[in-house]
Amino acid sequence: MAGKQFLKKHENCILSLAMALILAGILAARFDFYYDLNDDVLIKDILSGVYSGTPDGHTMQLLYPLGVLLALLYRGLSIPVFGAFLLFCQFGSIWAVGYRSTVLVDEERAARDGASFAPGMCSAASAARLAEPAVCSAWNTTAARLGVKGVLLLAEALFWFAAMGSHLVYLQYTVTAGMLAGAAIFWVVTAKGKERFCALLLYWLSFCLRPEMALLCLPLAGAGGLCIWGREKQIFSKESLRHYLGLFAALVIGMGVFYGLDVLAYSDPDWKDFRQFFDERTILYDYHLDFIEQYDENREAYEEMGVSRTLQEMLKNYNFGAADEIDTQMLSSLAVQAKKTDAKESVLSQVKKAIWRLVHENWLSKSDLPWNVVWLAVVFAWCSCCLQKGNRRYFRQPVFVVCVGGMLWSYLLMQGRMVDRVTHPLYLAQILLAAGLWGTAGNRQLKMRTAEKCDAVGHTDAAIVCSDVENADVSHNVNTRSTGRIHSVMTAAVCGVILLLCILRVPGMWQGVAQEQTRRETVNQTNEDVFAYCEKHASTLFLEDVYSTVAYSEKIMLDRDKPFNYDLLGGWLVKSPLTKQKLSAFGYASMGEAARSSEKVCLLADEGTDMSWLTEYLEERGEPGMLLRIGSAGEGVEVYQFLSEERINEMFRGEEIDAED
Repeated sequence: MAGKQFLKKHENCILSLAMALILAGILAARFDFYYDLNDDVLIKDILSGVYSGTPDGHTMQLLYPLGVLLALLYRGLSIPVFGAFLLFCQFGSIWAVGYRSTVLVDEERAARDGASFAPGMCSAASAARLAEPAVCSAWNTTAARLGVKGVLLLAEALFWFAAMGSHLVYLQYTVTAGMLAGAAIFWVVTAKGKERFCALLLYWLSFCLRPEMALLCLPLAGAGGLCIWGREKQIFSKESLRHYLGLFAALVIGMGVFYGLDVLAYSDPDWKDFRQFFDERTILYDYHLDFIEQYDENREAYEEMGVSRTLQEMLKNYNFGAADEIDTQMLSSLAVQAKKTDAKESVLSQVKKAIWRLVHENWLSKSDLPWNVVWLAVVFAWCSCCLQKGNRRYFRQPVFVVCVGGMLWSYLLMQGRMVDRVTHPLYLAQILLAAGLWGTAGNRQLKMRTAEKCDAVGHTDAAIVCSDVENADVSHNVNTRSTGRIHSVMTAAVCGVILLLCILRVPGMWQGVAQEQTRRETVNQTNEDVFAYCEKHASTLFLEDVYSTVAYSEKIMLDRDKPFNYDLLGGWLVKSPLTKQKLSAFGYASMGEAARSSEKVCLLADEGTDMSWLTEYLEERGEPGMLLRIGSAGEGVEVYQFLSEERINEMFRGEEIDAED
């Protein structure tokens, strides 16, 4: 008996957990989970100690409190901590949304039963049962209740795979942070009272994982909070002010504490200098990539700063680690010039470009399906719900939420940052916000009908409704039979459209994920050959061309232990204290010094990659030489060694040889 009561009490939690685990199990049985990008792999390498030899929380991407916690777990556990953490967060977000949606179903059923049966006619036993999630005797039938919730969770599972399928298999930390933020927003608009504070944990975790993504979704969280606050009977009552302002204050204070700890962790002079370098690099590559790639168009600006075409080429191919001249001051000057160049473009021209991106790269592109359709369907249903009696004054809420979302999209469009790992989580957050407010608005309308009927019969407690069908007044039952009918029809129609779209989308998503698995297996085999080659020549330091490695990813559950004598010629970690620590083990103070060394250093690049930029750069420095191909590290990957003019002369017993020969 106690077991049955426990299961009934926690059935929403158990059912949603089962859905999340089954979905994860199906994907795990058919596919291998991968880190989506080489960025995710590098974060894992830092946390696990693969990169520097010691687990470290200074990832530059995650806030340090989360990074140091994961690094400590790597020290004590022999499991792929970062990958397991991403999986836990993603499917935990799915559980959180599923749990709150099943609770909404219980609340909707309770509200509907209250609107369908005559108030004031309940027996004492019936009134006592009103504390339970469901009040209808039919709803209390286990099969009926579990059947409805099971269908709902199945539909959610289809949506998750149809929309997020590739992101659930190829995990990317930005997407994961967006899922956490979306789940937090859905939780805060569907929960009540102190339950909303559970959303804080989800949002703080999102902020620690990817601050930029959490901050991007923050206006949506604020809009959701204002919407539910606006539905309170007494908006400015002492209790309402304490609750909602307390919720907001706790969120902001928590984020401030985590950010403060992160700043403190990077207060060391070396890390502080690198952080400035990192921030300037981010501005250039994320928002002014055209400026970096176009030397002739910006020749005057480059020459004014003393940046040669060769240095610009090294910035363009991302191998700027080989140039000691490329420092924080240079990147800062380039960022200023890039902003000035963009400012010369008229606002009208920028708007036209943004609209073109929206139409051709997003709304009408394959990458935004089914997100755009689902978003429009949910907003339409929410607006229809707000036009019903009792909710009409809240019609401005969907308009407000759409406007807030529009401002976020406008910002991304004007910045030119329309990548799937950003847009898809933003879509998700918007959909969950609208769905949560739509569902709670429908329940509110039903509850208002119950209150009206209670007042009509002179009942003083609108919360008491009859759950005994046999005791209900037939006349009232007839008059209220249509209660919530519009809401039900809209709900069914929208859910049907979304479900049909998801069903049609699933086969294509399944096939696409499978094809991507095959591609990654092929690409990774090349990298495995490279790593094996590096391990065989442990005394040599190998530096690889950045764009020769961008296609590489890694299986999450593998936690590949890369050779210590391997690094990239550029990327977002180069010139960091961790990179300097690795280079110092080989006797070099900088990447540039290592790249122009003629001994115990080799360069790697895909076959056909133009590496002339290095010899041209060194010639500009007055250090002429040549690149000698000495072998192959794998299929399609060539091994080079730089030979200085002095070294060449030594090899040929003093005979003068032109480096160009």
